[in-house]
Amino acid sequence: MNLIKYFAQPEDTSGQFLGSLRLVMHHTAITLLAVWIAFRLPEAASYILFVWWPKVQDNSEALLITEIALAAFLVFLFHMIRFAWICWRKAKLNEIASLVHARDITDGWLARLADQSLREALPWNRDLFVMDVTGREIFDAEPSGLRNVLKDCHELRVMLLNPNSRGARMRANSLGEPDKVLARFRREVADSIKYLAQLRESGRKVSLKLYEERPLWKLVFAGDRVWVQYCHDGRDTRDCPEYAFALQPRRPERGFFPALFSYFLNRWDDPANPEYSFESSELIYRGGEGMENERIPFPSPELALEAQAGPPREADARADSDGATRRRTQPVPAAAHDDPPGALTA
Repeated sequence: MNLIKYFAQPEDTSGQFLGSLRLVMHHTAITLLAVWIAFRLPEAASYILFVWWPKVQDNSEALLITEIALAAFLVFLFHMIRFAWICWRKAKLNEIASLVHARDITDGWLARLADQSLREALPWNRDLFVMDVTGREIFDAEPSGLRNVLKDCHELRVMLLNPNSRGARMRANSLGEPDKVLARFRREVADSIKYLAQLRESGRKVSLKLYEERPLWKLVFAGDRVWVQYCHDGRDTRDCPEYAFALQPRRPERGFFPALFSYFLNRWDDPANPEYSFESSELIYRGGEGMENERIPFPSPELALEAQAGPPREADARADSDGATRRRTQPVPAAAHDDPPGALTA
């Protein structure tokens, strides 16, 4: 499906009218200001030549003060011109990169308010695509999560990190105390699956896949916006800066939205990433032609008990990371089981 057609927003005629009205008022105000300055220039020149200059030309102190004031004004004027040029260049770069928002953990309440306003303006009742490590920050009930808006979405596609994979162990090793981190990953993924199951029972179309490789990005696609966080080694994603990029329908080659969405689609279509069956609580591995190759209970009974009991002991966590039992099945057509939604093509 074409990116522009899929993510293009319906035309808002009222919003376009208000935007045009603001532009007209802005240009009218600038024109009136320019006319006022043009009519005031002769009076200002006459005052300087015939009133002010005769008073200061024979007074050395007044002349010195005048020269210092003029020099300070020129310095201020040139600094403002340079500042305006730098701002224009940054705005141009942001336009090319389609960067519409950025927030760091050190930002104050004003940045959080801008981030909240941007989120509220998005069409959450459309399809959402999520790629995260465990989903805790997205599906959490805290205000920073999206639980309040996910209940209004039409379709939700989620990719979470398989806590029993090699990529999860690599991520846990980078964060320190890998056994405790892996146990936390399992609990948080189990909580996310439980919440997604509730959404599915409420009538939402929910699909879940678990990826096996080391996590690189945290992605949330909503409308023509994508929230991005890079999974730095040794840092939790909560401590990483957050960026928001937009799709430019008239210039789709600009920005990172198309590249990040293609990255998500490639991971979603990769047969190495199993889909989760909410009916049987199993991971379904398929071959390149969509034929089912293998089913794995997920979470396994041992891991389910561990998630309910809380943080495990170090020896138990090490045993659980290698103890998932696999149940082999005969290859059957993909239609015999849960059918994932048709993958989009960029």
